[in-house]
Formats: sequence, C-alpha cells, structure tokens
Amino acid sequence: MGKKVTTKVLFKVMALTVVSIVAASTAEASDRLLSLGLGMEFTSGSYGSPVRTDSIVVPLTVTVTPGERAAFSVEFPWVRQSNSNVVAGQFRQMLGQQSGMAKATEAMGTPGSGSGMTGSGATAMTTSDTGRAQSGLGDITLRAGYIMAKEGAILPQIRPHLSVKIPTADSDRGLGTGKFDEGFAIEFFKWFGDWQTVVEPGYTFQGKVDGLSLKNYFSLNGGLGYQVTDNFMPAFILKSSTALTEDATALLEARLKLIYQVTSKIGIEFYAAKGITSSTADYSTGFSVFYDL
Repeated sequence: MGKKVTTKVLFKVMALTVVSIVAASTAEASDRLLSLGLGMEFTSGSYGSPVRTDSIVVPLTVTVTPGERAAFSVEFPWVRQSNSNVVAGQFRQMLGQQSGMAKATEAMGTPGSGSGMTGSGATAMTTSDTGRAQSGLGDITLRAGYIMAKEGAILPQIRPHLSVKIPTADSDRGLGTGKFDEGFAIEFFKWFGDWQTVVEPGYTFQGKVDGLSLKNYFSLNGGLGYQVTDNFMPAFILKSSTALTEDATALLEARLKLIYQVTSKIGIEFYAAKGITSSTADYSTGFSVFYDL
C-alpha cells in the first residue's frame, strides 16, 4: 500500500474517531466514559511451516462508552515480526475481535491483550525477502457493541458487536493483507455466584487477495472466570475458529488470563496462551494497562 493511500485511510479513521468522541460527549456526563488502553504482546509459532515467526504487537486502544449499553473503540497497533513468512493481519485474527473475559460493568470487552493472537502459516507473503524482520503500523480496527438485553435472574446478558479492520498496514512487507475485513459476533454473558461465564460465536468476512487463499471463517470463544476478590479475577479461555485459508487447519487456543483492578480507574491484565492446532501460534503472552478518564 502506498504512502498516499495509507495517509488517506489513516486520516479517515482519525476523523471517525473524533466524530465518535464528539457524539459521545452529547450524553450526560455521569454516563460518559473514555478509556485508554496500552499493551504489549509476544507471539511465536511456525503455523504449519518449517520457519518460526516471532511477533510483537503494541496496541493503543481508545474506547468510548456513552451510556450503559453502547460502546465504541478504535485500536491502533504497532507490529513487528521476525520475518514475512506469515501475514501479520492473519496471525492476529483473534486479537481484539472478540472480547473474551471482561469486567461485568463494561459494555465493550477489553481489546488488546485480552483477546489473543493466533495465525495461519498457509498465508505466505510474496515479498522478495521473507527472511527479513518487518515493523510498522498494523491494521487499525474499529468496533461497536450494544447490550440488547441485560442480564436477568435466568437469561444472560446479550451483546452483539461489529468490527471492521481498516487496511492501514503495509501489505508489501507482510504487515497486513491490504484489504478490509468485517466481523460480527454475539456475546452471551452470565454470573453464577462468583463465577463468570462468556460464550461468543462470530463470523468474519475476509477481503480477498490474489495469491492468498483467504476464507471467511466462523469463530467460537468461551471463558470461565472466578471472582477471587473485588479486585482480582483469573479466567480460563478457549478460542477457536475454522481455517482462515485453504489447506490450513482450524484454530484452537487455550489461555489463562489474570485481571486485576488496581484502582477505580486503572486496570491491569495479563495472559499466557498455548496453541493446540498446527495453524495456531505455539505460544503467546501479553499484558495491558487500562485507564478510565
């Protein structure tokens, strides 16, 4: 993607972010919440190929919750990977798209390290120097969620949400596919005493690229957390999806996530994950810090 195209897309994303924040400011001050998140994630895997790829992602996330039900977020990731044997946008296909385990009071999950990274080695790059490390701005992701039904005595909370991946990453260097992706998922959330449960099915439409056999895919994530104290909750999460490309396996990852609320405004999250199928990252780990303004 050329600099002019990237600059235009980035400008549009920034403009949309400003519009969202301005729109949110029309809500009552007591209902408005702006949250900033900064994290770092490390992922390593061969993704079914003989070459191992190590990747680092540093996502900056801005989330606006204008009220109790709606939430909007924008994620700006910086990406570095040890080679271009896989496309960064592919090994990050679960990163932030589904919310995973989140605080019960939040309408929008916690993007960034809370959601994970997996990938597919079948998505090889055509760059002439695939063994060279690459880094730069990744694909920006927009998300919007709305709680359609709040949790009741029997029924769970139901929150559908949409996501759009903007192709701001340089596809020539393997930092993205250069195409838009659109996703839809529904989160079912329920407390059982001190136990928190989340189930989230979804579907993603991938932009098609010549030379890359990309496929649309279903995803299914589930989590179980236990509220140890008012400030601390560990959670076990399984993340899965059908194959992202032709000739690749389905994706399956198990992870342990720790959530700690330092103060009423500051939260910290840490996770460690292990891939189970050959197209999933062998292992990954990450942390995030969130601050509510």
